Amino acid sequence: GMLTREKLLEIEALANEVVYRNAKINCYYPENLKDLEYRSKLDLQSGVRIVEIEGCDRCACCAPHVKNASEVGIIKILDFAKNKGGIRIWAVCGKRALKDYNNRYFDTVEISSLLCSPQNEIVNAVKKQLENIDSLKYQIGGLKRRIIESFASTYKAEGEISAVFQDGFDIKDLQVLADSLCKEHGGIRAVFSGSDSEYSFAICGEAAKLDNWFKEFKGKLTVRGGGRNGMVQGTVLNTKEEILGVINELD
Repeated sequence: GMLTREKLLEIEALANEVVYRNAKINCYYPENLKDLEYRSKLDLQSGVRIVEIEGCDRCACCAPHVKNASEVGIIKILDFAKNKGGIRIWAVCGKRALKDYNNRYFDTVEISSLLCSPQNEIVNAVKKQLENIDSLKYQIGGLKRRIIESFASTYKAEGEISAVFQDGFDIKDLQVLADSLCKEHGGIRAVFSGSDSEYSFAICGEAAKLDNWFKEFKGKLTVRGGGRNGMVQGTVLNTKEEILGVINELD
């Protein structure tokens, strides 16, 4: 069944206690197998090798084993995930555990330096940075909305089909701008953002007319994307010059 992270930490602590007390490990072929309690995945009848960890476990196993638990070294569970009704565990021990710790330590040192925060306070420092990022995103979103509203109201549409190239816009911004231009000026209004050879786009227009126009647009350029109800979006892997050439051709 499934185990929680807290339960796994408890299991990890118990396993390490066996290592710390250097439990003896005894491997043998018992004469009284039927009278012996042990773990086994198979119904074994004879020639069974028992591995007994002092005060901890007794199981049937034919694999190599250490003589003392301390030879294993510290045991550390790194992660876990659901797997076929149970869980899969990622763990390391001994030198591998030390190597993993060192890797995480150096990451912590670098993060601490980047955040100008003591190592034992980097979690709170990261949370603060994320809060600042959220605040900046909110401010940027408000500025973009005002830019879009201002641009749409002052934009002079030429013809029934037009294209606008705007730096620094994500797909949601492009959708809002395309929709605003379409409501303000009608026709088919396409907005692009990106760099030559790869642009994100949003195109708005009357649904039936846009569907037919977009099919021709896709047929002449390298376009991934689609949409419905008068709005299409996606990416186009062409230059600005090539895109404008096709739009002028289809106008």
